[in-house]
Amino acid sequence: MNLWKYIFFNILSLTFLFGWTGLPLEPNHPAQVYLRRQAALGNVPLSILSNAPISAIQTFIGLSAVNTPLSNRLLRDLGIPANQSGLIHPFNKNSISDIGQSFFKFNLSKPAPNLISIAQDTLTLWADWVEQGYIIGQDSVKTYYNDQLTVRGILYDKIYAYSRFTMHHISGEDPAVAHGYQNEWTKYFPDINKTFWYTSEASFYIKNQLFDIEIARTPYSWGWSTTQSPIIAAAAIPFSRISLYKNLGNIRLQALHGSLLANSIDSTHESNIKKEKYIAAHRLEWDMFPNMVVSFTEMALYGNRSPEIGYINPISLYWAQEHNLGDLDNILMAMDMAWRIRPGFIFYQTLLWDELSWLDLFKDWWGNKYAYQTGIFYAPNNIRLPDIRLEYTLCRPWLYTHSDFPYSHAGQFLGFPYGPSSRVLRLETFWFPTDRIELEVSLEKIEKGAGFGSDVSDNYDERDRSLDLSTPLLLKPIEKSFRFYVKTSVLITDMLNIRVLIYNDMNQTVFYNLGLGFDW
Repeated sequence: MNLWKYIFFNILSLTFLFGWTGLPLEPNHPAQVYLRRQAALGNVPLSILSNAPISAIQTFIGLSAVNTPLSNRLLRDLGIPANQSGLIHPFNKNSISDIGQSFFKFNLSKPAPNLISIAQDTLTLWADWVEQGYIIGQDSVKTYYNDQLTVRGILYDKIYAYSRFTMHHISGEDPAVAHGYQNEWTKYFPDINKTFWYTSEASFYIKNQLFDIEIARTPYSWGWSTTQSPIIAAAAIPFSRISLYKNLGNIRLQALHGSLLANSIDSTHESNIKKEKYIAAHRLEWDMFPNMVVSFTEMALYGNRSPEIGYINPISLYWAQEHNLGDLDNILMAMDMAWRIRPGFIFYQTLLWDELSWLDLFKDWWGNKYAYQTGIFYAPNNIRLPDIRLEYTLCRPWLYTHSDFPYSHAGQFLGFPYGPSSRVLRLETFWFPTDRIELEVSLEKIEKGAGFGSDVSDNYDERDRSLDLSTPLLLKPIEKSFRFYVKTSVLITDMLNIRVLIYNDMNQTVFYNLGLGFDW
């Protein structure tokens, strides 16, 4: 693995170890899963678990410090070109032969193939092309495809650029059966009986001595849950944002200002009107001890006016600002912590509140609008054994709601995906039984209130005030369900993989997905 060590030391010269850096990885990328285990074991900083996305550069540095066959395979799969490799494209002299070998063989000793790559003194640029096709079984069989092009680049060791475009198309008129569909705008073509929609992600990240700045639209998360944080959840629809980052020893500061959709994507298309809605947020993380991280987060949702200078200021306290701006906006705060009790075992908690009374905290006052999440994460030292995460989350009624600016984007939650008036027990595990097989399983026991005050779009000004002192956690009628999710990925060659996905929805409808992926 001398090649990887050579690349590692070149990249290490670009950035501080586990400082914020661009080139984001998608949530639950196999390399990110592996790095989470290393954080639990104490081999990399605990703080990387509290934010998503983790960057490809962070992941590369972390994996380079661990020399195992699996870490080397994941390191290779990141696809970062070797320094000084020049221009490589499909029409190079040896490219056709290399492509043929990558298509039919699995060779860990060679770098992962890229569609195009350029590696020079000041510029590293590479592009990947991914094709995925699925057969979806439910009441009837459907076919689903996505075509994905990703471009990444590093310029002058200071600028990191990432852009991804994906075109989705599915047979029939119902795109909701495609896993991961998030109510994007679609168009149905009856002549070919297919529905098309598009998604895009981008990040433009600049490092400098004062602070780092990023303009991005990628999945984003604050908190210790993999995808279901009550603060900002990685499972939420991505929103466009400008973020600032600063490291001060064992203290890390983050601030963002983002643009949100006040209504669903379809309703915005139909009305041809986009109302102003924004989110401002900042977060302070402190490594209180080598094995403990504590954090404080404050967020403001507002709109119907131009961006508010008071909220753009990254060190301004929003709660005081909002009172002096007329009490028009939606302010939320959160505190969270994680403690590595011993290598491989992490205990974490999050408390997010919209409004609450400490004297009436355990009473049924309607204004106790908070979410509480607690969890444990166990990662055995033996990578061939599965990790285990057990997580419990409850959300009081009316949490996230507001008369004008609910905590939502495009009509969907930004925080905990089951929203107000819910209680969820979740078991999650990731497993690498071999270097070429990945397995993800999650089980959820869900109790969800369905009364008024259980949806993020419910206006609390219209509540039944006679129930203000008797608002239980679960508003009747109560819906109980059990959800499961099983995903397996098997690498066949350098370019080909097989994926099997089985899951159910809230209506207990079971979906079966069998897919073949091509990654160049």
